[in-house]
Amino acid sequence: VNDLISSCSLCNNHCTKRLTYGNSNANILIISDYATDIPEYDEYFKYLLDNSDIDQNDIFVTNAVNCICKRSDGEERIPTFKELSNCKRYTEFVIDFVKPRVIISMGATSLNQFTPDNVNILENIDKNTCYKGIHTIITYSIRDIFNFEKYDEPTDDKINDIIESFNKAQSTLAKPAVLSVTD
Repeated sequence: VNDLISSCSLCNNHCTKRLTYGNSNANILIISDYATDIPEYDEYFKYLLDNSDIDQNDIFVTNAVNCICKRSDGEERIPTFKELSNCKRYTEFVIDFVKPRVIISMGATSLNQFTPDNVNILENIDKNTCYKGIHTIITYSIRDIFNFEKYDEPTDDKINDIIESFNKAQSTLAKPAVLSVTD
């Protein structure tokens, strides 16, 4: 998977890529919003995992957009629709490669890979859906939490929502897998 991502040049030959990691036989696939090189995000992600019931040996983590997108001033920016579309093939490949029983979609960028139109993340938080026959849980991203803090919005409930989403994913594994027919 990482070889495919590393060799991609669809958007920009010079972008820094954030690679996937985890157990390639995992039951839980976490699709994070979009790649970042901000260490605090990684630390916070680990904090949330550590404070949930999720089995960290049973997860695989990827990004909805694998390139770290930057503006001309060097600051990170939101990926374009084209960048999101280009990375969708890698997200699909990761889903087919890992074959998870549960997907956790974190943030609007990740959510938009599973929906036909731009949708409001706030209207979809805590919704459970199914993608390619796989139970999918929609939750906030780490970036969302940092943005809420930046604008002095309360974050405790949102942090608890992410942890609860991780817990739901883990508890879903205790239930028997449901076979479904997909096109």
